[in-house]
Amino acid sequence: MGAKISLSDCLLVLRGWCEAKRRIRAVLKDSPVSFAVFGSIYGVNEHGFSISVDELNMVAASLDGCTCGFIDVPEGEEVLGKRVESSLLAIRKDFNLVVMLLVDE
Repeated sequence: MGAKISLSDCLLVLRGWCEAKRRIRAVLKDSPVSFAVFGSIYGVNEHGFSISVDELNMVAASLDGCTCGFIDVPEGEEVLGKRVESSLLAIRKDFNLVVMLLVDE
């Protein structure tokens, strides 16, 4: 993890990505349920956020109790052919969640 940030700052960054209607990739792992989706941030509240995958599908995550931070993204980093601009990491004892902001193309 790069620079650590508070949960409220993490949620503020996610809210900015939501308001800008930016595309993201979210990957949840190291938990009983894992997922990886492309979508956009649908909403953010004081506990977490939701991701709109398409007009009929959504996932949500509570970040309460997480340690949050930025991930250093190497220049030109891609995930499944999409360039990554920035990444956030939220870690809790029962999961790791990475949210990657994708480059608008």
